[in-house]
Amino acid sequence: MINVLLLFSLVGLNYFLHSAMAALAKKNHIFNGAFKTGIAAVIATTTFDEIEVFSCLVINLPCFLVYCITYQLMRKFVKKQRGETFMKKVPRIIATAALAGAVFASTSPSAEATAEATNFMPIYAKPTSEFPFTDVPEERMEDVLALYQNKFLNGVSTDQFGWSQTIKRVDAAMVVARGMGFRKEQRPIPEKWLTFKDVPDRAKQAIAYLQFNKVVNGKTETVFGSNDTITRGEAAIILSRAYADVLLSPTEPVHHFTDATGRYAKAINKLVATGITHGKTSDRFGTNDPVKRGEFAIMVARLSDPALSPPSDGDLPSPPSGITMKADKESYSLSSDTGISLTIVNKEDFPYGYRYQYTLEKKQGDKWLEIRENRGILYPTDVPQIEAGKTMKVNVSFGRFRTLITAGEYRIMNTFGVAEFTITY
Repeated sequence: MINVLLLFSLVGLNYFLHSAMAALAKKNHIFNGAFKTGIAAVIATTTFDEIEVFSCLVINLPCFLVYCITYQLMRKFVKKQRGETFMKKVPRIIATAALAGAVFASTSPSAEATAEATNFMPIYAKPTSEFPFTDVPEERMEDVLALYQNKFLNGVSTDQFGWSQTIKRVDAAMVVARGMGFRKEQRPIPEKWLTFKDVPDRAKQAIAYLQFNKVVNGKTETVFGSNDTITRGEAAIILSRAYADVLLSPTEPVHHFTDATGRYAKAINKLVATGITHGKTSDRFGTNDPVKRGEFAIMVARLSDPALSPPSDGDLPSPPSGITMKADKESYSLSSDTGISLTIVNKEDFPYGYRYQYTLEKKQGDKWLEIRENRGILYPTDVPQIEAGKTMKVNVSFGRFRTLITAGEYRIMNTFGVAEFTITY
């Protein structure tokens, strides 16, 4: 449908260009009608897709310039050689050539129409105090901002995210480990779990964690391929294993990719079925293509979105009236706070037991969705208590959770009760 509309706009615009040049040659008054017809054709498509219309204009402007230059050169040449008669045919010849070239360009398959990361002249997001990058498309800023503020990903420099750059296997693996809930400071991983010899020190524990959980394989038993560029197919396999608990598992293919075969087939099918990824075109996933940092970031952001978390069961704790839990602030910031500070007061005359684990939920629409905790957190087996007449301060770290914490309304629960607050960037 878009190609038909684009063709319509191209025909209208080229008719406008041809008629305009013809008007200059013939000194007639076609220009006004041609202008209205051409512009109307272009405007008609803006309702459907601004990017296609913009690309139409970009394609036609060079055609228009070539048209003008060629026309003037031929005009001078023909005037000397054959007189003015032949010039009546020149605008139609050049216009036809320009239109043919533009239509050929417009009908070529557009990877950007379905790919995760758009590369066709995007409008870039403006940097802010919370978001320093200048190379991220405006429509993807929220996803990258959430990853950056949750410490999933950094940029390649102070102001560049590296949106269109490829990503190494070692760097992709570290992001995936964080998405699964690996936190070095919470639970150090024995490096003896790691069999690969080419992993840099900064990534040894993260990749050992992934290897132990059977998320990654190496190029060989001892070579991970740390500095190799990760492909879209490899990324699909790793992500499908790391986020298996949130992915759909269809029994039939849900796509038409001819290159989603062999060991990649099941992983790609799961990601597509869950709405995590799309292909380069309608029939090609790009399995062997290098994955760009932008593409990878979008997939991780979608997999870590609270929307994929289970909804609350609706049961809220009902503590005695003398037990209260309140958030110390009405609003917390991911960029300046390390977690949620709480004050628990026991005004009863007996000690009160509680859980080490706190449940964090985010409100989306009319539902409360659980923010999933990191995997592998080890809590003490005893039942902690707050003594009678005592006050207790607690900080629940943002780093305790693997689901992305994004701006919005939240509540946290324990046996003490429920505390509500907002979180901003």
